Amino acid sequence: MSAASIRPGQPTLLGRKRIGLLVALPLLFLMTGAMAQQKVSLQLRWDHQFQFAGYYAAQWQGYYKEAGFEVEIRSAITPDRKIRSATEEVANGNADFGVGAADILLARDRGIPLVVLASIFQQSAAEFYIREDTPLQSLVDLLKLSVARTVNDLIDIELQAMVLSEGIDPKQITPYPHSSGLEHFVSGRVDVVPGYRITLPYVLEQLGIRVKTLRPSSYGVDFYGDSLFTLRQRVERDPDAIRRFVQATLKGWAYALENPLEIAERISRQLPRTEPIAGGTLHEFNLFQIDGVRKLALFPIVEIGHNNPYRWLRMYRLMQAIGILTNSIDMDDLIFDPEKMEQTRKTRVHSIVRNWLYILAGTTLLILAWTFILRQTVKQKTRQLVMANQRLDQENLLLRQMETSLKQSEERYRELNVELEERIHRRTAQLQALNTELEAFAYSVSHDLKAPLRGIDGYGHLLLKDCSDRLDAEGRLFVHNIRQGARQMHELIDGLLAYSRMERRTLRRDSLDLREAIEAVVAERAGEIGTGDATVRVDLPALAVRADMEGLLQVLRNLLDNALKFGRRGVPLAIEIGGQTGAGTATLWVRDNGIGFDPKHRERIFALFQRLQRAEDYPGTGIGLAIARKATRRMGGRLWAESAPGQGAVFFLELPT
Repeated sequence: MSAASIRPGQPTLLGRKRIGLLVALPLLFLMTGAMAQQKVSLQLRWDHQFQFAGYYAAQWQGYYKEAGFEVEIRSAITPDRKIRSATEEVANGNADFGVGAADILLARDRGIPLVVLASIFQQSAAEFYIREDTPLQSLVDLLKLSVARTVNDLIDIELQAMVLSEGIDPKQITPYPHSSGLEHFVSGRVDVVPGYRITLPYVLEQLGIRVKTLRPSSYGVDFYGDSLFTLRQRVERDPDAIRRFVQATLKGWAYALENPLEIAERISRQLPRTEPIAGGTLHEFNLFQIDGVRKLALFPIVEIGHNNPYRWLRMYRLMQAIGILTNSIDMDDLIFDPEKMEQTRKTRVHSIVRNWLYILAGTTLLILAWTFILRQTVKQKTRQLVMANQRLDQENLLLRQMETSLKQSEERYRELNVELEERIHRRTAQLQALNTELEAFAYSVSHDLKAPLRGIDGYGHLLLKDCSDRLDAEGRLFVHNIRQGARQMHELIDGLLAYSRMERRTLRRDSLDLREAIEAVVAERAGEIGTGDATVRVDLPALAVRADMEGLLQVLRNLLDNALKFGRRGVPLAIEIGGQTGAGTATLWVRDNGIGFDPKHRERIFALFQRLQRAEDYPGTGIGLAIARKATRRMGGRLWAESAPGQGAVFFLELPT
């Protein structure tokens, strides 16, 4: 083609190639960026074994790759047999994610902002092993045995919480020095040895040693086990990446727990192990761990990775009671909740947009109003300048009058404000004085009244102990009744103080999950429910209420304790807890098949010291339901009951949402 045949504006072949290249280069760049994988590292808490099967499955099945990650899974055992701490590795930036448990709370107490992403093991694997022939009837017997302890390490924390739950001071259990392994246990130098139920039972079985176990969860100490965590800074920097990593991990765990034999065989064949297995083969050991891991994850009963903030809060409070933790904790900052973070972000964006729209609308209205006034003023001056000047004089006069009136109003407002502040100050001082008197009265009741009661009970005890042989049966009965009355008076004083504190304390109005709260209370009373031949069924949807956490838990405890107390003799106690939502409220009910009461007493049972049964038949102070109603009313709710004699009772709790 000649130059003359090319029309103006027609692209040449070279030009078309350049255009195609310019279009292709950005597309190639975008495709390359999309295929790039983010390199991250995951620090385990022990050597490679089936305990961490879900993480390997997420990598082998390609779930991490689909989520955009290239993951390095690191053993905690170094080639020179040292142990890496997952929390320290993540805190120091040597790892992006880690697997931990109670050590997450320990790190947060030291100021390291760790965030729990998913709790894989719904129960802790910690147990304590005793030879089958060693005499052990209760935890008190530990005081007479040699217990292998490393004070305040992760497994020792659960030992302390377990014995503390039975009223035993952990310091009374002497820590016996021991080395790693089981030689000190096999040789009999120690009677009790700590371990994990997915590891130590296998070793003991290989050695042919028969043991019995102490499990902390049997004493109400229900710690979470292996949990995935990371740093708060990483969550804030890229919450979507964290969400994708967690989802890929949970998919891996689902695959591993559904196909355990495949994953166990692959772990044994492909992953190197530094820490040796005592007896048996690595493959046999991984097969042994399958059943234990599935039970610790409560699979398939509980959703994999489920986090209950109340259980983490209970772990924190138990560790605080031991003295391991000293600082406060923010549960919203501890638990990763992507839905809540996204909702907060959307709310913030909507608020910003709405504010800008208000500003724009206000500015537009001001401009329109100013334009209208300006046009009217110009038109009026054009038509009749003299009349406008006269009107302007009148308006100036009116403005001066208004200014004078406004100044007078402002002066009156300042006077009223000063007077109001003085009234508030006086009233505040009166309330403070009243509170001071109430606190002094409460102290007097607690100290001055309890001291004589302790003396009566103590001297009664000494009288029975030292002079029992000089008292006949009737005399001993009188002393017993005196001590019983003193103890009952002590309980009444405690109840009155609790009632007084509920009247005075400042209540918060937080958004709380009613189902999680009742589950926490039922868990607290698990021991009493188990030993009392009672069944408790909770059929409660997720209900959010506005209430004070401590006040709500106090009400729920009193309602459950009331149902457990008034059962019919010879009839197994059955308690049902349910609820529903209404117009701006949520209602919870506690139904039992106990002795019930006459409907005419439905209000009397909520009054102080009002009892419908004899204390000899059903012990108590008659204060618990009064405290429950007081707390409910202070939280803006209602508490009432329905019943008939011999047909059980139903207590209803209504709270605002």
